[in-house]
Order: sequence, then structure tokens, then C-alpha cells
Amino acid sequence: MNQSADLFDLDSERAILGALLLEPEHLETATAIVQPADFSLSHKPIYEALLRSAQEGAIDLATVIGQLRRRGELEAAGGPAYVAGLTNGMPRGTNTPHYARRVREEACSRRALKVLEEGAAALARGNGADPAAILERVTAELERVAQPAQPAFTAPAHWHSWDVAQIAGWDCPPLSWVIEGILARGNLCWIAGQSQTGKTLFVLWVCLKLLGYGALFDRFAINPVNRILYLCLEDPIRRFKGRLLDMMTTAVDSGRFVIWVRLF
Repeated sequence: MNQSADLFDLDSERAILGALLLEPEHLETATAIVQPADFSLSHKPIYEALLRSAQEGAIDLATVIGQLRRRGELEAAGGPAYVAGLTNGMPRGTNTPHYARRVREEACSRRALKVLEEGAAALARGNGADPAAILERVTAELERVAQPAQPAFTAPAHWHSWDVAQIAGWDCPPLSWVIEGILARGNLCWIAGQSQTGKTLFVLWVCLKLLGYGALFDRFAINPVNRILYLCLEDPIRRFKGRLLDMMTTAVDSGRFVIWVRLF
């Protein structure tokens, strides 16, 4: 099925895009109703650029046009003049849900029509296919079409996207080692092994080491941490007490090493 203009509510699509450029705070409302795949081919990349701009922290005309240009989609989206003109005479963002539902309804109609066309073609071909099975499949697909849209993924504020096309300009700060060559700040380290092989004992020993300067195994330099939080879901506190007392050579200041255990 081609993307004929009469299968899309282009005015509503323009209304959503223009309203979001003017009042980006309504983006969450829009994404709860309409998704990129619901838009026409020319408007889909603009909506996606709005979503990427939001993930990077700001939605404005320059940012959206820049997003489209970097991905080579600006001309397919109508060019910078068209994108800039989306805000001309557009309604307030408070109308966003109305226009989003219009776009979503048209998208559902297109998908339903495609499912029906494919079902009719399968019935016409025959080829020994069971008509009842075809009708059952068509019914199931139509039910999926009617399901509400799933909100688009929105990255947490502390996430940042990196475009590989701009790799030369990536600002990558050097690693800040806690244990030189082994564990860096902001990184995740997994320690795995069979049961009763000393994993907990080893980690407790490392935690004590991380409270002061020195070297792990007399080889890997340690940059001390200010505080350590240890979470345990298995062992009772008496096991920690015995193990730590066996290893501690000096007192630990209050609040620097805290253990939380689940009460049994």
C-alpha cells in the first residue's frame, strides 16, 4: 500500500509538529498517543528529531533542523524552510491530544486496511489455505491494530546520546581509577564464582582496602573512596561481623562503610 496523501491527516500532523516546536512541554502527552510510525514519510523524521532533541535536553527549531541535517533527512522532510514554517499559525499545545488522536486514528485505519487487503489476497490465491485460519489471523491482527500505542522510550535525564557520525568530536573524559587498571568510578564490575568459594570474603576485604591508600595485592594502586554501601540479600549480619573483625586492622570512621542486610 503506497503512502497516498489521502490516507493521512497531514493537517493534524503539521499541527502536532508545530505545536511541539512552540511548546515542547507537551511532548510527553503526544508520545502517549502517537508514535513515529503513525506519521507520513515526510513528517516521521521531524517527529523523531523532536524525540531525539528531547533526549538531549532541549527542543527548539535550530536543534530539530540540526538533527535532521546530521542524519541526512532534512531535504526529505521538506527542507529548513518547511520545518521552520510548521509553527506558522499553529494551535496552542493544549490541542495536542486532539490532533494526536486524529493522527493515530488515521494510522490505525491504514494498518487495518493493509491487513484486510492482505487477507483478501490470501483468500483469493487459495493455494489450499484454510479460509478459517486466514480469517482468524486477520481478526487477531486487527485486534493488535486497535491496541493503544505504546509510549516512545524517553531516556533518563542523566543519559546522553552519541552520534557515531560525529565521533571525532566526542568528549570522552579519562577513566578515574579506584583500583588502577581494574575498577573505575562510574563503572560496573561483576565478581562471579561457584558457591562457597570466598566471593563475599574477598569483596569485604576489597571494601576495607578501598577506604585507604595502598595497593591491591601490592600491585594495583588504590585511590580511596569516601563511602561504601554494601547491600546483602543472603547472609545474616553475624557473618559479616565475624569476617570483618578478622580482617580489620584499624577502626573505620562512622558512615564510611555501611552494610544493609535483609532481616530474616
